[in-house]
Amino acid sequence: MKKILAIILVLSVLLFNVAMAEDLLQEMDIAFLPKSVGGAWFTRMYEGGIEVYAAESGSTSFQSGPSAGDAAAQNRCVQDAVAGGVEVIAVCPFSPEQIDADLGKAREDGIIVISNEGSTLVNIDYDIEAFKNADFGAMAADKMAQGMGEEGEIIVFVGSLASTAHVGWAQAIVDRMTEAYPNIAVANEGGVFIETGNNAANSYEKAKEALKAYPNAKACFCPSSTDTPSIALAIQEAGLTNQITYVAVGLPNATRTYIEDGSIDVLMSWDPGEVAQAMCRAAAAVKTGRELKTGDDLGVFGFNSIIVEDKVITGTEWRMITAENVGEYNY
Repeated sequence: MKKILAIILVLSVLLFNVAMAEDLLQEMDIAFLPKSVGGAWFTRMYEGGIEVYAAESGSTSFQSGPSAGDAAAQNRCVQDAVAGGVEVIAVCPFSPEQIDADLGKAREDGIIVISNEGSTLVNIDYDIEAFKNADFGAMAADKMAQGMGEEGEIIVFVGSLASTAHVGWAQAIVDRMTEAYPNIAVANEGGVFIETGNNAANSYEKAKEALKAYPNAKACFCPSSTDTPSIALAIQEAGLTNQITYVAVGLPNATRTYIEDGSIDVLMSWDPGEVAQAMCRAAAAVKTGRELKTGDDLGVFGFNSIIVEDKVITGTEWRMITAENVGEYNY
């Protein structure tokens, strides 16, 4: 009898997983609205995520956005997507506060809205996060502290002061430093994070200015993949490659040269394509009326046992890439 019950249980689980897999592959019309278009991060997110899902499910998709971070321009993209009658908006908000109202209008029209780096948004069905921001920031802080001998000053950049994710990671670094490393201080004037605008040219100039303004800095952090290579170049040109411990977010293929020459000491990375696939699968769950729960498997690496808290879905997908292991990654 016990053996029969065990077999029934196994078959039930298999049938549930098959049904869920089918639910998470739905033919949909998807608008991908990143913070900006043209950069390596969001290009990978679209080509390695949205388009991959579209090919698997028979969906149609397009991406639209400004060439650099611009809240008003991104809002217009939302409005255009609504006017075009898409089924799904997958959005990475440049400024969650400024885009929320337009996303609300999208949902009023029956459009499914899935965000990434938008955990504070109200007008969404789900927000997808690769990991817990506090854990990510604490690990970045530990790597910086290790590289600077647990003393000195750090420079902290963010792509946007309105970015929930960027500010969350940066604040987690400051909190960890305050808690565990009393001999490390934030160099930034007034403790205000330096805003780069998710703009490569702007971040390069901001980095040059910061390195001159804070000559005693021994480490810096950048959460914007668009800006990470530019800041690495500024460090390199200032002759500070071996003096500054640089921990940043980005893609290995876009930063490989700087990782290999030591301008970037630790790249905190995850595959944005996998995050985008998880976004599409969450949208498919909404379309079929399936409520996602903690422990569910979205069928994407890093999201095989998700944590669901209200509208926020968290995975466990992040990697620490250095000169020693960068050759193992190709995205």
